[in-house]
Parts: sequence; C-alpha cells; structure tokens
Amino acid sequence: MDVRILVYEKEARFRQALTTQLASTAGYAVLGAYESTKELEAQVQGLQPHLVLLDIELLTERAAARPRPFLWKDLPLERFIVLSDDLDERVIDAIGAGMSGYLLKKMPPPRILGAIREIYGGADEW
Repeated sequence: MDVRILVYEKEARFRQALTTQLASTAGYAVLGAYESTKELEAQVQGLQPHLVLLDIELLTERAAARPRPFLWKDLPLERFIVLSDDLDERVIDAIGAGMSGYLLKKMPPPRILGAIREIYGGADEW
C-alpha cells in the first residue's frame, strides 16, 4: 500500500521538485500539493492522507492568522512532518506540540525520501 501524502509548501520550485520526486518513487502517492493551508482541514478530511508535509512558514502564518490554535491532532491522519530551511525554535516548538518530525529542505532528495520513510514508520508498515 502506498503512503498517501499531501504537501503544503510555500516555495513553488521546492514544492514541484518534492512532489515530482515523491510521485516518481514507488510506495508514495501524492494526493495534492498546495501553496496555502487555507483549505487544509477540508483537504485532509476529503483526501484522507497518511502523511502531511507542511512548510514551517505556512504553519507560522496560519497560527498568526487564526483566532484559535491549529490543532493537527484533531485531524484524521497518522503523521505530520514540518519542512524547514533551518532547525530553529519554530521547528522545536512544532515537534513539542505533536509534529511527527522535521525535514530540512536542503537535504538531498534520497535523504528526504529516506527520512519520510523513517518518520512514517518504515516500509513494512505501509
């Protein structure tokens, strides 16, 4: 069974490169790739991914714009992974608040795929 993934990434080139890499790799199914989290809850509910990759910038913008905190724990999915340019305080806070892990955008694609596999729980669990 493929790992069903939604990608939320602000930077268009990185979003396209990541989704292309994921879509062309056995064991991954990209359900959608978005530059905004405006419809995140509806997309997660409707598409039912196993995993969401979420740009830390979008998470930060979302938190600042909403009167109530964004609670990914309330959504029906198994893992959230935050994407970041650097390991900074926002990433540490996101992990502490329940994110499953983080990926640095500067990692080479094979390492990103391996890290997703590791964070998700290994190919045997797909």
